[in-house]
Formats: sequence, structure tokens, C-alpha cells
Amino acid sequence: MTGKLDRKDKKRAWAWRPALFLLFCSIAASGLAGCSLFHDRPIQLMSDTAAALRAAKEVSADSLAPEKFRLANEAFFRAQNEYRLKNFAIAEKYAKRARRLAEESEFDALRQGSARTSLLPPDEPVGPPPPSTYEEPPGQLATEMMKQGSSAPQTNSGGSGASSGGSPSSNYPPGFSP
Repeated sequence: MTGKLDRKDKKRAWAWRPALFLLFCSIAASGLAGCSLFHDRPIQLMSDTAAALRAAKEVSADSLAPEKFRLANEAFFRAQNEYRLKNFAIAEKYAKRARRLAEESEFDALRQGSARTSLLPPDEPVGPPPPSTYEEPPGQLATEMMKQGSSAPQTNSGGSGASSGGSPSSNYPPGFSP
């Protein structure tokens, strides 16, 4: 009789194996779906978060709403670290939190009467440049010498040591090498 029970138990165990295998596969697939290998890089979100932090800084949120601004900076710092470690899902979570906190701190600062000031240096009118004090050196420019050399035939009286004839250096003045 115990032999029959053992066989029944084995059949029951074998009956559960396909269900357990399917359960294991579904858990493994959902676990892999959350991995950073299958998650896109949150490039635009990180850029938007950085812009939200700059906008909050423009309205002096660091002094008018310091707690939210500090939390936003910390969350963005964590998002950057997770991004560097290629944990994109976690980086996205921190970046969303940082952006929300930065926008809230910006709105709080604006509600308290802050005015938006640009972080860029003020535009100063730029006039014409001062007159040049550079004095031209005495002599001729090389291009002018080449023009004179090609229009008037020159004798090769030993400047560069080139022989007379059809050599390319015969067109150039003595002492000049291109």
C-alpha cells in the first residue's frame, strides 16, 4: 500500500512541475523587464530636471524655499549617480522627484514675490574695437613679391641656389621658399 501512495505522490509532484516552471519563467521575465538592460536612458528627463533646477535658482528658490530646493538638488545628485551606474529605472525615479521638487520650490519662491533674474551676465553694449596700434613691418608682402616676380622676368643671381631654366623655384624671388 505504501508503494501506491508513493506513486500517487510522484504523479502529483509531476503535475505541479509545469505550473511551477511557468511561474518561475514569468517571475524571471518580469524581473528582466525591470533591468536597466531593457530600460531606455532618461536623457531628456535628466536635461529637463537640470533646466528646472536652473529655473528655480533664477527665482532665488535656494533662499526662499530652501527645503524643497535642497531636496531637489539631492534627488538630482542621486539620479546622476544612478545614471552613471547605468541604473536607468532608478535614475528616472530620482529625476522625476527632483524635477517635481524643483518646480514646487520655484513656484513657492514666485508666490513669495520673487522676480525672475537671469543667471547670465548682463548684456553690455559692445562698441567698435579700439583702433589698432600695430605697425606694419617694413618691406613687401610675399604675395606682392610673387606677383612682381611672375610679371617681370628675374635673373637668378644666386639667391636660393636654383639652376636657371624651368624649375619651379625660378618664379620665386631669392630667399623665398613656399
